[in-house]
Amino acid sequence: MKFTYILLLIMLFRFADGQTISLQECIEKSKVNYPLHKSMDLINKNTELKIQQLKTNYLPTVDLSGSVTWQNDVPHFNSPSPSFPIPKAPKDQYKVYVDVKQMIYDGGITKASKEVEKLSGLADTKATEVDLYAIRDKIISSYYFILIVKKQIKQIDLAIEQLQKRIDEITAAADNGVVLKSNIDVFRVEILKLEQQKAGLQEAQNTAFDVLIELIGEPVANNAELEIPDVILPQEDTVIYRPEIALFDVQKQKLDAVINLQSKTRIPKLYGFGQLGYGNPTYNVLNDEFGEYYMVGIKLNWKIYDWKKTAKEKQILARQKQIITSKQESFVKQIKIRENEVKGRIRKYERFVESDNKILELQKSITQTSLSKLKNGTITAADYVKDLNSQLYAALALEIHKLQLSQAKVEYLNLVGKTLN
Repeated sequence: MKFTYILLLIMLFRFADGQTISLQECIEKSKVNYPLHKSMDLINKNTELKIQQLKTNYLPTVDLSGSVTWQNDVPHFNSPSPSFPIPKAPKDQYKVYVDVKQMIYDGGITKASKEVEKLSGLADTKATEVDLYAIRDKIISSYYFILIVKKQIKQIDLAIEQLQKRIDEITAAADNGVVLKSNIDVFRVEILKLEQQKAGLQEAQNTAFDVLIELIGEPVANNAELEIPDVILPQEDTVIYRPEIALFDVQKQKLDAVINLQSKTRIPKLYGFGQLGYGNPTYNVLNDEFGEYYMVGIKLNWKIYDWKKTAKEKQILARQKQIITSKQESFVKQIKIRENEVKGRIRKYERFVESDNKILELQKSITQTSLSKLKNGTITAADYVKDLNSQLYAALALEIHKLQLSQAKVEYLNLVGKTLN
């Protein structure tokens, strides 16, 4: 069994190796695999059980009771004549009886209670969806962190490749006496520095992958290719579809249902009842004999006046609904404020990307000129490395700003509750 489990893990990781995943896939997997998702089914089952329990209100209740008692006195009358004794109940009494009660009309309480339980379960489900939605922020953050680190590693690899080419070129030139061999050491030192940075970035990338794996609940290889989302923002004002809004609405609906339930408590209720028993005495307490007895009837229960208790409870519930409405309005206000902040970040990164492209083109030209000078021996390797690093940082800044722009757009859609395109 243990061997099979290990083999399954190996197969999973082999499948994960070299895979391509998207941000939307990660979000969808987290919904299904995250432990909190399991509570959704439990909530639904619990709600169904409560509703089934309420349905028994209209089923008859049957209670079996019995007693054996002895008392020091019983009701009796003294006979005016010894010739005509008046019977009296026995002091030792025995009873076994069954009570049956049947609801005929409960004023709509059962129906109203079902609605309350249904909305309670729905509110619990929506609250769980809110908790699950909060995980999306962590997934987005981890996902884009990995993308940015991967871009940094890629740029470092390109820089190392360029430096290695320069080493090969300078080695040949040094052998011919055109440049000094000491320039080679400058490039080697720079390569070691870049490899050191790469090692740190790879460790950070591994940690970020570990976090992402925990969030989505499935193995992902460190060399997996993460797709960059192609995000298209809506042109018009966006309606907020956050699960918190749905939760607020359901909570208000639940309070309306509870208010309706409170109203039903003042409506008359009608029961049918019956009792069948065997014992001594029977209903005729003056008959000292064992026998059967029974009784059937209808009972009306009507709470005519409750000192305005129901009215006050309904007022409390109405105010709780107002509090929820205020919280909902406050939440929407906060979303609108954050929406403006994210839009500002989007505009900022759009300007950054535009200027980064111009900077990179200029820096490439500068580096190319430095390379020619280096080959001619008019500048040192350190001078060339300085210009090459500037080109590296310009290219890296462009890639990072592109990713930050994409992340800001994704965060905007996530903020307003819209799915990725």
